[in-house]
Amino acid sequence: MVDKYQEILKLEYVNKILQKITDIKIVKFEEQYYIKEYNQNLFIIKEDSNTKRYSELTNILRTFIHFEKYKKVPIEGYIEISKNKFNRHEQINLELLKQLQSQYSIDKSYFESL
Repeated sequence: MVDKYQEILKLEYVNKILQKITDIKIVKFEEQYYIKEYNQNLFIIKEDSNTKRYSELTNILRTFIHFEKYKKVPIEGYIEISKNKFNRHEQINLELLKQLQSQYSIDKSYFESL
């Protein structure tokens, strides 16, 4: 099964935005994406890693996944969020989602040209 986090990181705009809004160093090595820690260790980014240390990153990645799934039907995305709003394991960054949706409605090319 394809890991959703690895798939979303293949999108160029996702990596560019992540570089701007987090201080987490993400590197690609042998077709996989990793967090490069301060001691130079690589920590693979994947859905089932269950680490609280990078919970901000997982929330952001979930936000990008949600946005990609519902970018053409944001009301359906809102309904999905409303149904799952009490599921702590599926939290997303709502402010980031709003900004992504706004940008997409104004200029879709932003997501292609980053």
